[in-house]
Amino acid sequence: MNYIMIFKFLAFCLSFFGYCIFINYKFKIKKEFTAITMVSCISIIMTFAGILNILRICQIIIYLGGFLLLIYTFKQNKRVNYLSTTNILFSILILYFAIISTKLHLFEYDNFSHWALIEKSMLNSNMLPNFSTNYIMFKSYPPATACFIYYFCKCVGQAESCYIFAQIFISLTAFFTMFTWIKNESKLKILPVFILLISVFVITTNTSYSFYELLVDQTLTLVGIASILNIFYNKSNFKQCFYLNIIFSMFLILIKNSGIYFVIINFIALLYFILKSKTFTKKQILKYMLLSVLILIFTLLIWKQHVKYVYGSEAIYSKHSMSVSAYISEFRSKDNNDIKKIVKNFVRKSIKFDSNNISIKILLYINVTSILYCLYCSIKNKNIKSFFNNFKYTFALDLIYLTYLLSLLGMYLFSMPTSEAITLDGFGRYNFTIVSYLLCLYTTGMTYLYYKNNESTNKFIVVLILISIFFTTHLIIQNKNNKCFIGVDYYSGSAKETFDSILQNKSISPNESYIIYAPKSITCGYLSPLANYMLLTNRKTIIESISEDIDTTPYKFFIVFDEDEYIKNYFVSQNIHYNGIGIYSIN
Repeated sequence: MNYIMIFKFLAFCLSFFGYCIFINYKFKIKKEFTAITMVSCISIIMTFAGILNILRICQIIIYLGGFLLLIYTFKQNKRVNYLSTTNILFSILILYFAIISTKLHLFEYDNFSHWALIEKSMLNSNMLPNFSTNYIMFKSYPPATACFIYYFCKCVGQAESCYIFAQIFISLTAFFTMFTWIKNESKLKILPVFILLISVFVITTNTSYSFYELLVDQTLTLVGIASILNIFYNKSNFKQCFYLNIIFSMFLILIKNSGIYFVIINFIALLYFILKSKTFTKKQILKYMLLSVLILIFTLLIWKQHVKYVYGSEAIYSKHSMSVSAYISEFRSKDNNDIKKIVKNFVRKSIKFDSNNISIKILLYINVTSILYCLYCSIKNKNIKSFFNNFKYTFALDLIYLTYLLSLLGMYLFSMPTSEAITLDGFGRYNFTIVSYLLCLYTTGMTYLYYKNNESTNKFIVVLILISIFFTTHLIIQNKNNKCFIGVDYYSGSAKETFDSILQNKSISPNESYIIYAPKSITCGYLSPLANYMLLTNRKTIIESISEDIDTTPYKFFIVFDEDEYIKNYFVSQNIHYNGIGIYSIN
């Protein structure tokens, strides 16, 4: 990271901090919720700005507005102490990951097939992808995280390390809400809870290398946690709870279509606390619930109509599109035998106990430690009924998991192409999204009890915390989840490095046509989407053999990706000067 980028990063932090302290001062939003609230607001505003085709203008206005609010809030509120223990810990995490990210490059396949591809397209054109960007495959995927990354990169820089850190920043701000119940005055009690939360964070974000990629599964989990914690913490301040829930819910459904599941959980939880409080009339309940539903439906419809307008009706039938007609069409493409295979494989994979299955271990851990705690409380209070009262929380977590499994099965039947559905593509990742959500929710509940209960009960909770730390440490070691805090880079010797060297100091225009000679790399798995990302086009042909009669006239450029004697002989036969691996203009 050069000095200019460091300066820009610090300026971004000041602008962002200006918004955080303003909403803390003006709207009394708890400090732990201010960062994710602002990330959500910026993402939502930038998404709608993209739909209105004013991305760059909106980014500049938001960026400058942060400085103005910073000055205003300091003038109005000079005595506020922002150096709380949790704020300092959060700032250290931000700084640490900012440093780690500077040496990283994107690696994972899904970056190049979608997430990084649309990001590069947006930064290149200052627009959301549309009908002119014919290289976008998954046209209906919501772009909220990409819009926030766009905002960050325009403020700081357009290197891939900035993409990566911006994605991490979203996760960190959401994770920070898990510090909500920590009391700053009891500093000795913070250490074990902080270690527990960090270990859970590592498990949640680092079951694979995707924490340093642009995939949104872990981001969705943590934003889902932030949204439900808002309801639990602010249930006595209903207006703030309601409006924050609207913001988080809009952000969730604009992160990924499956975010609607977390929105439904929030809706049920909010309705439960409203009915339990008995302070609202039926008319008020109906008004708030109806307003929530209408705002969320409006958000979904706006995005759906945008996709249909810029891509046409074909986008309705793209993969994972939220459309009844698309669901019906996909389901009809599967015969009875396909459906039986999908259901059978799904049930088998869901109940199969495997010592290497991290999701099963986490579910067992949650239920076993919860039963131990409930037994302890019932014996201590000499009241067997207290066992069932205390276990209700864990039962609700189990119920969430089971309903999520049903919705996941529905996705394979109605949304996933047959070949991918039969093999249950992505099951481990999708399943872990909800399991890590439950783990975070359970851990936050443990933290709440740790600060709420009396000293005798706390002794047992401390035991549970120690068990949890050992358990998560075991998972980290067994699954080699050591990449989270060291940032392992897979760049050296990769196809990505080769492509970067080929295009170094070259000016590449989008939508050009290429023929790529790659006899050794064509089977590497993601050369085709990587080429889409690097060249911003799908007008390309990758070949693994060469002959004198090959027709190169439809193409503007010839890329030698792998070097061998055949390509050298071809260049000699065509009287072309050969410079090795690189890009050549076709006359």
